[in-house]
Amino acid sequence: MVYWHNQGYYGLGVGATGYVLGQRVTRPKRLVDYFTWVEHGVFTEEIPITPMEELGESLMLGLRLVAGVDLTQLRQQFGPSVDQKLAGLTQVKARGLVQETAGQLRLVYPQGFLLANEVLQECI
Repeated sequence: MVYWHNQGYYGLGVGATGYVLGQRVTRPKRLVDYFTWVEHGVFTEEIPITPMEELGESLMLGLRLVAGVDLTQLRQQFGPSVDQKLAGLTQVKARGLVQETAGQLRLVYPQGFLLANEVLQECI
């Protein structure tokens, strides 16, 4: 659930990816490089995520949950950027793929889930 709520997590193992302190962190993909990394404790690559990218990912991941996304929480975390992102969802809302009720944004069952990739593209 940590992943689906776009919260931080550590990726452990060869080729694993984590999300630590607002950055994507990858581990070496080759075993020999991984052993060297373990010995020295140096991250292979750190990719910073902008607040707008983080918001898009929060929407994308959260909409995959049946409960959807808590818009009040997103607005507290991201401010006015949330409404800018939601404006991009106008067309998919009009098509009946997404609904907003009681502060929750969720995919409409079944058509929203069947066409989730179309909806999620609008989020990112």
